[in-house]
Amino acid sequence: MKKVPVKCMILTIAAAITFTGCKGENTGSTETGTITEETEAVQSGQEKDEEESALQESGTATEEPALQEAGIATEEPTLQQPGTDTEKSSGLTASAPSENEEPEYIKLKNPGWEYYCSVEPEKKTDKLPSLELLLEEQNQITDQEDWFIKNQLTRPDFPYEDEAFYYSVSGGNQEYLLELSGLSGENPVSLDFSEFSCADDFKQEDYPFIIQEIVYAKAVDNILYVATGHNTYAKSSPHTAYITAIDLSDYHVIWKTQPLTCNSDSFEIIDNYIVCGYGFTEEEDFLHIVDTATGQIISKTPIKSKAEYIIMKDGKLFVRTYDTDYVFLWKLSLED
Repeated sequence: MKKVPVKCMILTIAAAITFTGCKGENTGSTETGTITEETEAVQSGQEKDEEESALQESGTATEEPALQEAGIATEEPTLQQPGTDTEKSSGLTASAPSENEEPEYIKLKNPGWEYYCSVEPEKKTDKLPSLELLLEEQNQITDQEDWFIKNQLTRPDFPYEDEAFYYSVSGGNQEYLLELSGLSGENPVSLDFSEFSCADDFKQEDYPFIIQEIVYAKAVDNILYVATGHNTYAKSSPHTAYITAIDLSDYHVIWKTQPLTCNSDSFEIIDNYIVCGYGFTEEEDFLHIVDTATGQIISKTPIKSKAEYIIMKDGKLFVRTYDTDYVFLWKLSLED
């Protein structure tokens, strides 16, 4: 039987592994670079030993021992599932949906870039909300995690779950797919927000920064509220920072706020209102209270810097901004 030099054999197999890794790049694999670098290291660092081993071999060589001798793993790498590379970690222990469940795909239609409402606004008979300031103190900017721990709050970053759904996002470099998995066994749904990603008013030189993504989402009473926007100056693309309300019975858009309403990392839904924040460097910073029936802003509360997290606990609203921490009391009162 003709013997095959070990060096040739390793090069052939290394090339095959490298080809497989390149193919995996298109599916979001993070292991291609590791395999290629390891193969190159074996080829360059052990070349002399391989040549001597090939001359000394007297039996029949097999591929697996040769690879093991060279330090190359013989098991095929496990590729990441598409989409999982863009999910943000929240530290929650919620169970993800089963991989065997294929989500229903629905592409949402953007009703436009100005305020939109598909229902006739009704005169409010509810009590009007207000925020009473209880605490305002400067933070250290970098102590965000300490703020969550001190106040015993859960960080609401994707993926997360509430009493309605398990929420996750994906979409490669742009997070425009929102997946909802019902906690009671319903089939998952994948909502495509790609039409919400780019207004036509941007500065060409700022294009890499103005792509709008899904920032936060929450469902209440079969209505899904989704915040979308970019993370740069409004002057780069002013039509950004929206909340959109979607009817989950047929997935039509009920309303969409005016631009520059919400770019906080989370919002809260309290009674029939949404509390969110908008602000940025060299821009005014506010907490907004939005009517869940119409998407209209009904009040603004000035704050010192951009709101990051807004979390309701025990009747108090905890607000983390860039450099200041707030606690507000949520109050409802009849209109005068």
